[in-house]
Amino acid sequence: TGRRSDWKKAYITLAEGSEIDFAGAE
Repeated sequence: TGRRSDWKKAYITLAEGSEIDFAGAE
């Protein structure tokens, strides 16, 4: 179950980074 937290954390970090990218693109 520890791995799940890792990929979830990585996904959240990716999502946050994508949000910034989208905001900058628009």
